[in-house]
Order: sequence, then C-alpha cells, then structure tokens
Amino acid sequence: MADAAGVDGRITAAQKDARASEAEVNALSAQRLQALKALPPARLMRLGRDPELTDEDQKELQNFVANRARPAASSGKTHSSIGRLNRMKSKEFGARPVMVVAIGFLALVALVIGTFRTPSEIEVAQGDLTIAIGDATGPLERVLLKTGTVVRLGPPSSDMRTREISYWVPMTGYRTAIYYPDPPAQ
Repeated sequence: MADAAGVDGRITAAQKDARASEAEVNALSAQRLQALKALPPARLMRLGRDPELTDEDQKELQNFVANRARPAASSGKTHSSIGRLNRMKSKEFGARPVMVVAIGFLALVALVIGTFRTPSEIEVAQGDLTIAIGDATGPLERVLLKTGTVVRLGPPSSDMRTREISYWVPMTGYRTAIYYPDPPAQ
C-alpha cells in the first residue's frame, strides 16, 4: 500500500505541476496577446499564427484583427439624395440604382443621336456631278463632285426642299453642307 500512496502522491504532484505550467503558459500567452494588440493595424495584418499564443488567445487575436480591418459603419447621415441612392443595393439589378439609371440614360441618348445622325443614303458619284450647296444664310454654291466621290445624304428636311450632305474634299476632309436637289433660280 505504501507504493500506492507514493504513486498517488506523485500523480497529485504531477497534476499540480501541470496546472501550474498551464497557468504559466496562459499568463505568458495573455501577455503576448496584449503586446500584439498594441501593434499598428498594418503590421497585425501581416502576422501569421503566433506559436507563443494558446488556441483561445490565437482566436481572440484573429477576431481583433478582423474587427480592426472591417470599415467603420456609416453614421447614416447623408448630404444628398443621390448619395443615399448610390449607397443602396438593388436586389433586382445587382448593381447600384444610380449606375443603372445613368447607363440607361446614356444608351437612350446614343440611340436618339444614332437615329437622327444616321445617313439615309450613301452614294458614290458615277460620273462628274455638279450640285448646289449652301447654308441657311449664304448664297448657293455650285460644287463639282468627281467620279468616285463618296456622298452621304441625310434625311430630307421638314419642308422636303433640302438635305444635309457630306462629301470628301481632298486635302481638307469631309465637308458638310445643305444640298438643294432642285435649286432655286438665281
């Protein structure tokens, strides 16, 4: 029995030593955790797993880093309704509503401009051709278009007497003027 009492005593002493060692490890881990929490956020982000921390302290450090990395919540105050709309998330579109409206508006503008600026006809002069052009204020001018000149004719005006015309002028580029298919007598 004396051996059993000695074994029990040694087990009790070992358990006491283990508890003391565990308390010492926990105290050292807590000190290390406090030292790490004092580091700047940028340095904390680069840290990996610290071998001096216990599992609980490692999880606490990870939560601490995650909370420092998360942006601060907005105060909810806004200075404009557009800003408020811009921050809203739209479940239907999966994008910010202001962006959807802006893109839709730009698409509509492009459609309207494209409709009104699309030439109704593009012709190539088959032979030398003299046409009468002018602008709203000036006198008519007779222009000779050489064979092969590309001419873009716009839609007829509301009074059906004129059309916008664009044609290539060598060394200058495209010229746009008002074309009179049936010029008035001068």
